Amino acid sequence: MTLKFLGHTSILIESEDLNLLFDPVFTNQIPFKKRKQPFVHHPDVLQKVNCLALTSPHHHRFQPDSLRYFKQSTQVIVPQDCADLVQGFFNFHLTELSDGASIKLGQNKLYAIEALHRGHRGLNYKYKLCLNYVLKTPKKTYLFVSDNRYEGQYFHELGEKFKIDIAIMPIGQLGKNALKSNRNLNPKLCVQAFEDLKAKALVPYFYGSFGESAIHAGALIQDLKDEMQKHGHADHLQILDDMSV
Repeated sequence: MTLKFLGHTSILIESEDLNLLFDPVFTNQIPFKKRKQPFVHHPDVLQKVNCLALTSPHHHRFQPDSLRYFKQSTQVIVPQDCADLVQGFFNFHLTELSDGASIKLGQNKLYAIEALHRGHRGLNYKYKLCLNYVLKTPKKTYLFVSDNRYEGQYFHELGEKFKIDIAIMPIGQLGKNALKSNRNLNPKLCVQAFEDLKAKALVPYFYGSFGESAIHAGALIQDLKDEMQKHGHADHLQILDDMSV
């Protein structure tokens, strides 16, 4: 299987029978934030995607206009009660997943895990479920972490239950104060979560595109490298090329 970073929140896992993309955001603007550089479209990559997994109703993780790049035959998986985000725009095959639910995707299985975060979309939008996803394949198990505060027990239990091989975790946030709070992960907390999970590799994302995560992208990556080195995990860090620029 191959991992690709399509910028911001978008991570693609490619295999022979499954091309699964998490949180596609390909617009050049989200509310109050402009993309650092215009998005570079890769039609040869996106047209092969056969499954999308959305983690949250947040604007910075889902923009309806980004769905125009995909075939209508694409399966779209969303958190429970979030189908309205997609319905009315496109005619994709939609599946809602609740906490603890799972779905077979060819030879693979995707598990939905409630994130330690509340999802909303504007002032009049009711808070809804946010999900992290575990993808079990015949060879490896992947964890995709969405917006999530750090709790050691939460990640320890995930690791015990699923035996994670590759942890894909966000290291940046949009606002100036978000990185200083424990309600979101940052490079230091990512390394703590990685150790709690007892994962074999850490793949960072959420940097380089919008807001503070774009302004401080280099520093975020360097901080992560330093933390992994300090804890003896330097060889377990996999930094993907950003295909969105």
